[in-house]
Order: sequence, then C-alpha cells, then structure tokens
Amino acid sequence: MKSRLNIKGTLAEIVRKIELRSNPKAEYHDRRVSTGFYGIDSLIKWGFKNGDLVLLAGRPSMGKTALALSIIRNSNLIGKKAVFFTENASLMTTRLLSMESGIEPYKLSTGRLSAEELQRVKEASNQLRSFPLLIDDEHSASLDKIKETCKRLKQEHIDLIVVDNLQSVFLGKNTLFPRRKADYGYIVKTLKGLAKKLGCSMVVLTTLPRSVERRTDKRPLLSDLDAFGIDLQQVDKVLMLYRDEFYERDTDERDTARVFVEKDGTSRKIGSALLNTDLRMSRFYDTSPAYSGMYQYLFEDQDALKARFDWLP
Repeated sequence: MKSRLNIKGTLAEIVRKIELRSNPKAEYHDRRVSTGFYGIDSLIKWGFKNGDLVLLAGRPSMGKTALALSIIRNSNLIGKKAVFFTENASLMTTRLLSMESGIEPYKLSTGRLSAEELQRVKEASNQLRSFPLLIDDEHSASLDKIKETCKRLKQEHIDLIVVDNLQSVFLGKNTLFPRRKADYGYIVKTLKGLAKKLGCSMVVLTTLPRSVERRTDKRPLLSDLDAFGIDLQQVDKVLMLYRDEFYERDTDERDTARVFVEKDGTSRKIGSALLNTDLRMSRFYDTSPAYSGMYQYLFEDQDALKARFDWLP
C-alpha cells in the first residue's frame, strides 16, 4: 500500500520553523554563532551551527588571526561563550585591547598614551572583562591537552572554540609538529568529533602552503588544502581569506579583505564577501555602513534591531 502524506502535520512543522526563523530571540538563532559580518553570514546560512568544523585558511599576513579575534569579539558581545587556543595569550589579549580601544598595539606596549587614550584603554579593559572568553596558551599546541581542556569546560556550554593554528598542533609528547598528511587528517577528524561531542562550533586557522605564491593568481583555492591530506567530508565550512593589496600595489581593493566561502555543507564555491580592514588595530568591518556595529544594538533593543536590520532571518 502506498504511503500517504499527512499535509496538516507537515505544514505545521514548516510553519513552526518559519516562526522560529522570524524571531531574533528564538532558539533557532541561539544555536548558531554569527560571525558578526553580514557579508559572511549571508553566505553561510546566518552563522556556524553546533558541531560545525570550520577551516579559516589563508597565506601568512592575510589577517586570519585578526578576523578570528573579530569573530570571537562579535560572538562575545551577544553572550556567546568562546575559548581561544593560541601560542601567546598576552599578545592576543593586547590585540583585543587594541581592537576595543582603537589604539595601536605598539602604543599600548610603549605606554606613551595621552590622558584621553588612557581612559579609552580603561574603558576597553572593563568591556573585555565582561566577555565570556577564555584564552589558553598552555595547551594550544597539544591535541590531547586541547581535548582535556574542552572536556573540563563541557559543563560551561561553550558556543565557540578557535584553534590557532592547525600547523602548530602536535600529536603526543615527542612530535613537535605534524609532518605527514595523515597527521593533519587525524587532527581535523579529532577536532570535528570534539565539536560534535561538545555541541559547539569549532574554527581552526590554517596556513596555506607556499605553492600558492607560485601562481599568477594568488587567490586561494579549495584544492590548496590537498597539501595537508585533509578529508573535506570532515569539514563543514571552509572560509579563505585574501588581501589583494598584499600582492598588487595598484589594486582597487585597498584596506579590504575578501573572504571566499569555498565550502558550506555539500555546496562548493558559494561566493565571497568583501570586508573593510584596519589591521593596525586587528579590525574588520562590513563594507556596508548599514550593518557595521550591528552588535552594539543587540542588547539595547531587539525591536530596534529588527527594524534596522530587516535581513535578520
């Protein structure tokens, strides 16, 4: 006998999902970690999902760490809890302080600040203290230690974990860094399993190989990850960062960075988002002023946010 479709039940479920997506306060949105950038979010279905493993890849000096810090900051501003595994917690904290205060890191390191700048530093410091963020530089290079730390934090219901970076993570006690493709593949597979187990999003920064520099067109490609033997079936999203002004002196894209969304689920080459940059302060901005600073409104007035940002799904 042929199966029959109960359209009433199906319609009810569809309408329920539509209602969830239309409500900024709904659980549907709480399960996702927004990047805080409209250009990127619009390409990845409005954020990272629980269990997502995301590779943020690019050559050195493209701004991967700065973009990761921006995503962490944006998520913290709306109450998302984050853990950042890095090799230098002091440096990353200084960069966050620079980002928040608008004062360049070299001035912070010299301490030669005006009274007004010192006040901005204090206000930025107070803001950062309120962030639900743990920066760990003791266990950043050991896969086992990363797993142990994350398991201890499971009861904290972490939303976002960022690892800086894939090439620095080592296996066991005697291996300084992964040398074989199989090592990288194992690390990615393990981190993906960890993201699923913890029910959080995991972003892993990845430095692309030097072979990119030998091409005429230096824009990153998904195939550049083949050098590490990564099984892309273990990866939910691939974001690739590129700054044209790093290679082309006469480019029209100055003080900008382009984020290529090369993979999202089963889809490939989704599109790209152009962001404005001020890398002196590790800052990224949406190119459209209408969406810049959207998170400062999120706590103030949800109705105002809905009216201002009618794109919010």
